[in-house]
Amino acid sequence: MENREAINWLTRIRDRLMTTSSKQFEALTIAIAALEKQEKDRWRPFHCRKTTEDDCSSFDYIMDCELPEDGQEILITVNNNRHEPVQMDTFFGGSGEECALDSGYNLCDEAVAWRSLPEPYTEEEA
Repeated sequence: MENREAINWLTRIRDRLMTTSSKQFEALTIAIAALEKQEKDRWRPFHCRKTTEDDCSSFDYIMDCELPEDGQEILITVNNNRHEPVQMDTFFGGSGEECALDSGYNLCDEAVAWRSLPEPYTEEEA
């Protein structure tokens, strides 16, 4: 079962328990929040594929994966021995065709995966 499916199931169960047990409701709310954070914080691989006639594209390659939003600052993992393997970058584009990283890393060869930036530290986490 994927995280998203588990979140949906737990949310349905929690919503049915609203009027019965506040402890069960609270426990399910915490579990849902933890799964949502895990889902948000996961690494998402970049995946390129050659375009086909069905793609109606003038590009040779197209991104066939979940992509960040246009202008989103992200962490990337790069497959490049000259630089640190994890770096902050900015994604531009979003259509899956004409997209790029501000750093200039190639999305089909050098950039391996991306994830959202973590939330800033808050006092509540201590």
